[in-house]
Amino acid sequence: MIPNNATLVYRQLALAFIILLTGVLTLIGLNSPAGAAGSEQVPVPPTFPSIPSDFVADPLDDIDDGTVSLDLPYPEMITLVSILPAIAQPGSDVSVAFRVTNTTAETLEGLMANLEISPQLLSTRSGLASWLSGTMEVNSIVINSESIPELPPGASQDFVFRIPVENFRELTTGRGPRPMLLTVTDEADEKVSQLNSLFLWDPGVTSAATSPARLGLSFIAPVTGALITPGQVGSGDYPPLMLADNARLAALVAAANSASVATGNPAALALAVDPALVAFAGTDDATGEPSWADSLASAVANGIAVYPLPPFDPDLAALAHADISPEEFQVITNAILTTSWHPPSDWHAPIAWPADWLTPDQATIRAAAPEFELFIAPAGRRARWGTVTGLDALRVENHSITILINDDRLATSFYRATDAAPAGSLGPSGQLQNLLAELMIILDQNTETPPHLLVALPRDWHPNQTATAIAFSTLAQTDWLNLAPLSTLINQPVPTAERFEFPTIAAHPGELPGDEVRQLVAARANLAAYISASLEPDTLIYHASPALMLPLSVAWRDYFATAAAGPEADVPALTAQRSALIQVSLANSVLAAGSMEITGAGLTLISNAGSIPFNIQNNLPSAAVVRVVLTPQDSRLLIEDEPLVTVPAGATQLVYVPVTAIASGDVLVTVELQSESGATITTATDLELRIRAGWETASTLVIGLVLAAMFIAGIIRTVKRGRAPSRTLPAGTTLDDPLIFDRSS
Repeated sequence: MIPNNATLVYRQLALAFIILLTGVLTLIGLNSPAGAAGSEQVPVPPTFPSIPSDFVADPLDDIDDGTVSLDLPYPEMITLVSILPAIAQPGSDVSVAFRVTNTTAETLEGLMANLEISPQLLSTRSGLASWLSGTMEVNSIVINSESIPELPPGASQDFVFRIPVENFRELTTGRGPRPMLLTVTDEADEKVSQLNSLFLWDPGVTSAATSPARLGLSFIAPVTGALITPGQVGSGDYPPLMLADNARLAALVAAANSASVATGNPAALALAVDPALVAFAGTDDATGEPSWADSLASAVANGIAVYPLPPFDPDLAALAHADISPEEFQVITNAILTTSWHPPSDWHAPIAWPADWLTPDQATIRAAAPEFELFIAPAGRRARWGTVTGLDALRVENHSITILINDDRLATSFYRATDAAPAGSLGPSGQLQNLLAELMIILDQNTETPPHLLVALPRDWHPNQTATAIAFSTLAQTDWLNLAPLSTLINQPVPTAERFEFPTIAAHPGELPGDEVRQLVAARANLAAYISASLEPDTLIYHASPALMLPLSVAWRDYFATAAAGPEADVPALTAQRSALIQVSLANSVLAAGSMEITGAGLTLISNAGSIPFNIQNNLPSAAVVRVVLTPQDSRLLIEDEPLVTVPAGATQLVYVPVTAIASGDVLVTVELQSESGATITTATDLELRIRAGWETASTLVIGLVLAAMFIAGIIRTVKRGRAPSRTLPAGTTLDDPLIFDRSS
């Protein structure tokens, strides 16, 4: 039998274990979505932190292109051409094609080309990054070698090495990426060049039927206009310049179609479209061929998912940091486009998208929350441990906003694998290997509940159609991947993982200063009022909107940020240039001071009722319907009407405003023009009106009395004089004398 004191000890240990277990379960419950256990309530998004944590930089660096210096004589000598198939499996050998180029000014001879593979499994994303950046050394096995013929300067030699998979199976059986080296050695067997790549191995063939779960992956690409350079500012109409990069716009729509064909899922690549481009686009009259906008409409009809961006793609961070009101933020992010075009009903909800590759701050999210339900985070908000679904939900005051978190490492690899620009030494094939390697590592770390990730491509992505089709086809044929529409990610449950916080507020290079933002926002608000009054609003929209929105765009931010980052950049000169260009844009917007004016002079009202005259000058390029609104600062004056008048373009219109005076005195009257809908068009001005309400009555009485007195005086004078004496005709005259009566008349 156990002694009593031992029994007491065991009981105390059991009690301690129960208390500890209860605490753990309590903590788990505190971190779970709100709602009673077993209920089916929708989880309540976490409240936006009122006292945010300090920003912690993302611990992962950008993906390297695989070129390793290591003080080698010829570091950029090797270029990877292809790896087929991308993932090695039993029963199929792998072919690696690469090119060796003499980048020196001398003829090279006696060199060897080698392919080496390490059996070491790269099981973490940080380890993968270390290998690709050249900071990790591995032990490798030479799989194949071949001598390089004599290479004159600039000459190249292509090689295709076969990797016998059956032999490789003896090295390791674990699935995942392994370091692969392409090297060039000299006659002393010393390396003179090296390119780090990856060999992807999957020893067991999986399928959707046998795999318990698949890794989710969604794609979205922005469709924005061409950069209008400083040299083009003031050169004419902006819409044709915005649409000048027609090849890139068409390529983006074609990429969405390629993704649809390759995956069998029409929404595999969603598009975030600047609606201003579609509103301004039309059929190419020069060729008679459909424009990219027509192709977009056809793609949407076939199931391509489109999410509208704010018109003209404004820099949301600059707006958020400029201390403007929510109403002013709405004016910019909901800019009026043409009256004949509106976003189609089959487009999805609008989406907020800050500048590419930057971690958005909480100020930007707060500003966007009242206007947008969806928000792309191009970087940041990564989980502190591991990789989780790229989705978060935050509550800002009374608004809930869904944060779609881009996996910037995956996006970088896909961008380099598919962009029309050269992909560096690794080439499209090597960059695609990087993407697949990342996905394999993520899946192996989350085999039970794989996350759903987002690839949000940057605005300058110009897809190469062949590379894009190959990439989506390769991903679609990978059984452990699920290429799903963006809507699938949006509808995923929000993970409860601890994440790095967004910074509280962070201004990045190239961002427009607050005072200049406010100038443009005020002009844009005026434009909105003019548009509501104009009889030809499309004329104003076409000419004025782009001029005002251009300096606020992400494209301009990126342009000046890149220019300022140059080694010999003159930042003060660039800042001054940008400020001058903003003034040019304000002038080009046809909203310089006096676009519409109302003038009147101080006057005296001597009657109880009358009309006050005003001149309205319309300097707009179209006729406008405006209302004259008078607001007296004193109750002694009543405004009887607010006349609505149509003022032709370039004309001056005289208008009378009827008023009624209650009592005499000087009254200050505020005068302004409004559109028919009530939008203020001109800045309110003050006019002094002198009211002498009894003067007209008194004057009339006085004049009447004077006239009456004169009339009576005339009568009295006539009476006093009496009748005049009788007069006789001169001698010798008769009544028939023609001098007296002319009978002929």
